[in-house]
Amino acid sequence: MLPTTAQAFVRDTVSAFRQIPLHPSQWPGTVIEWKGSYYIDRFLAFGLGPACGAYGLFGDAFAETCRAEGIVPNGHWVDDNVFFRFKEVDLQWVNDQRREMRSKIISPAIHDHGRTYWLDDKGFKHAEDFSCDAKVLIGAEDGFNCGLADIDRLSCELGWPWAPEKDEPWSSTFTYGGLVYNIATREMALPEKKRLKYLAAVEEWRNKLDGTHTLREAQSLYGKLEHATVVQTQGKWRTKGLLDFIASAIRSSKSAYSHRHQGPRVKADLLWWRDALLLDNFWRSFDPAPPLDINCFCDGSTSFGVGLHINGRERCFPLLPEYAACSDIKTIEALALELALCTVVAMGIRNTGIKIHTDNTAVLGAFKKGRMAAAEPDEVLGRVAKVEEQYALRVHLLWVASAENKSDDPSRGITTPGVERLVPPERDPAWEKWFGQSWKFTPKAIVVKAHPNRPLDIPASKRFATWTPYHPPGKKLQPPAIRAVLLSAFADGTQKNYSTALSQWHNFCDKHNISEPDRGPARPDLVELWISNEAGEKSGGYLKDWLAAMKAWHTLNEIAWTIDEDRISLIRRGVKAVQPPSRPPRPAMTVDWLNKVIQVTNVNDPQELMTATIAACGLWGLFRLGELVVKAIKDFDPRLHVTRAHLVPKTTVVDGQQSLTITVNVPRTKTSSTGDPVVLTQQAPPSDPIGLLHLHLQRNPSPNPGNEPLFSYRQNGKLKILNRGAFERTLKVLAKKAKLENVFGHSMRIGGCTTLLLRGVAPDRVMMHGRWNSDSFKKYIRDHAEILAPFIANHIAVRQQLVEYVPDLANAINVPAQVPHQERANAAPPPPEARDARGDRQQAHGPATAATGSARASAAR
Repeated sequence: MLPTTAQAFVRDTVSAFRQIPLHPSQWPGTVIEWKGSYYIDRFLAFGLGPACGAYGLFGDAFAETCRAEGIVPNGHWVDDNVFFRFKEVDLQWVNDQRREMRSKIISPAIHDHGRTYWLDDKGFKHAEDFSCDAKVLIGAEDGFNCGLADIDRLSCELGWPWAPEKDEPWSSTFTYGGLVYNIATREMALPEKKRLKYLAAVEEWRNKLDGTHTLREAQSLYGKLEHATVVQTQGKWRTKGLLDFIASAIRSSKSAYSHRHQGPRVKADLLWWRDALLLDNFWRSFDPAPPLDINCFCDGSTSFGVGLHINGRERCFPLLPEYAACSDIKTIEALALELALCTVVAMGIRNTGIKIHTDNTAVLGAFKKGRMAAAEPDEVLGRVAKVEEQYALRVHLLWVASAENKSDDPSRGITTPGVERLVPPERDPAWEKWFGQSWKFTPKAIVVKAHPNRPLDIPASKRFATWTPYHPPGKKLQPPAIRAVLLSAFADGTQKNYSTALSQWHNFCDKHNISEPDRGPARPDLVELWISNEAGEKSGGYLKDWLAAMKAWHTLNEIAWTIDEDRISLIRRGVKAVQPPSRPPRPAMTVDWLNKVIQVTNVNDPQELMTATIAACGLWGLFRLGELVVKAIKDFDPRLHVTRAHLVPKTTVVDGQQSLTITVNVPRTKTSSTGDPVVLTQQAPPSDPIGLLHLHLQRNPSPNPGNEPLFSYRQNGKLKILNRGAFERTLKVLAKKAKLENVFGHSMRIGGCTTLLLRGVAPDRVMMHGRWNSDSFKKYIRDHAEILAPFIANHIAVRQQLVEYVPDLANAINVPAQVPHQERANAAPPPPEARDARGDRQQAHGPATAATGSARASAAR
């Protein structure tokens, strides 16, 4: 708003508070006794609480009077005043700038305690409303629009007293408010005296011999450094250590005066401040070029990860499974900001301001302050600051409503069809915790040295089937026919997982130069070392599968498995004990939740209809999600996956009423290579699986029902399917539409199990319906006790049944192994269908009853 040739004059008011008289009504509060006599202080005292605000009324009035005279701009900070002037030739330009600013003021004067300000259309505060134009006054000199004589003339007329010994004459460089400003270069700096003072305070703290400090010392140092952050803007990220020290010290009156140790964060922060304050000629621009706007949006979601949208391009960053749905949203949103800035760097942008949009107010506020209370997101924002500093970037973080955030869909794994992908940023090792080791988010190739026994020109998933161990001379080769039969005992998914384990074993052996004879048969001490090296990094179950894969590979290739089972059992227990924290249990899908989701489902949308139908079938049929969906069309095999031809409807009569059932003959399951039949019965709408299945089949007909997936449809003549990812994304969208929390694929099975138990179905019948054997069902109940407990807390009979069936559940669900007689007497009677299930074990198929068994289970009974 001022040309670079402008100048400033700084003046200080003499005894500012003492110039302001008190109203007589206030005199009783200022009576002073001195040597037996009483005196009345009739002026503002420096220590009087309201004195600053009271003086501000006069200071504001004087500043406004000067503006009305044409001495603009001008301002004051308590009793420090600054006046500006500029060349007469720039008068029109300055006034045009002021009129433009005047048009942007959107509020009347706002009085906030001792402050008065006006807001513009972007929310910035201004000390004036720009209603007064600058003028050329009679005291103008040296080609400027005004001079000191104009200020003195008005001051004399109003009786405003100055301290001439503190005057700073007209100059383009001036000191005001504890900072040095250079109008010509548009820069600011700490005055040399203050810089040295602050540096000495930092060194005094760092060099204190006993290493302890008081609250007052911390507050004093913090005040100095907070002021210095106006120039050293990156310093805002280096004050949290002191703030934590202060917060800890003021918790009680005793600790406020005690000597305390500083902690590592303060040490690191003050080391940075020492280096920063050693710079004796550090200036910061107070009028930088406008930030670059590249349409940059970032967003994060705990269910998926991070999404970016920059200049029409997008990129998704999925979280590792162990962090999905169990991380603090502030951390994920902070990671989104970090990834956005690092992507900007990868695009070659340097040395400029950059606009980035976020819809997270917590991250927005923390970024402006330079700290966040939570340690993890604060650490992420600290890395953002380092990137800013390294590449001379200035992030202008702007808030945007979620509905207008262009990265909202990518943050949920949904990208715009045909959109170009953003260039990936250079990886930071800190991200591997959250996002794995590859931006492609596909399993990283396990590097294994080439060898005749281990051909590398075959798919990685076929290594278990094709890689062979060391073959001693003279040993007879296994006939191919036998090997083929042995391999058929392993499902494709199992062979793929075992191939990964085998690759990890040979990768380990390559790194340690293990000879071929010691790789197979595997030397026991090497196997133990291999597994132990991964302990603490991978889950116990994952490493247990590695051992199972190695043992199976030995059996397949007719070589001895010489591992000591007692020792390996201890190792299995050990790796489980030190495994990384597991993610929280998946929440159960309830009937009420499903009903609300179905009510907002658009049945004219094939994906939404199929999602609702799968959810209903999964809940009432206790299906695993993988039994109902296919990974991709190319993976579909009617011998392995459910087709429409696998549905067998049947009408039965129960209690004199007709009831429809559908048996789903699943060709192959996780635990049965020959498959399992699952019986679905009619339920109360809207979550009736049979009604939804009929609706899906009617609206999405198939010309070849025996050779297309059950859950598929045609779009423009092209076959489309619903895979696991599409199902979970659509289910999340429906949950959001219904204003419900999201659930996941496995939530159907545990939700169905819980629903049947609550409806009085005996645990052994739930076990048969879910196609568990006794041991696996008991383990399943134990593993999901945390989910079951809240649902069955008020169902005494159900709790007792479960404890009788799985005795070691008593502590997990807070039930004694034997319920006292009085508690049983007070228990509410179970519903009729529950009495039937526990009594005569008759299967109920009527409306709104539980689906209580697979066809195999029914036949067994």
